Amino acid sequence: MRERLRRDPFFFALLLAALGFAIFGFGVTWWYFRDPWSLALAIACAAGAVVLFGLRG
Repeated sequence: MRERLRRDPFFFALLLAALGFAIFGFGVTWWYFRDPWSLALAIACAAGAVVLFGLRG
């Protein structure tokens, strides 16, 4: 997967956009309901985005 992330910028952007949408969705859900699980999932998705950049780099 690491090699595919380096070669295919569309795949990288697609994964990054999916993580960004998930972060936004969980963040808004947390803002509205103040549910700690939503906040934890938003932070986990943000950590996934950091890992994705690390795999590409």
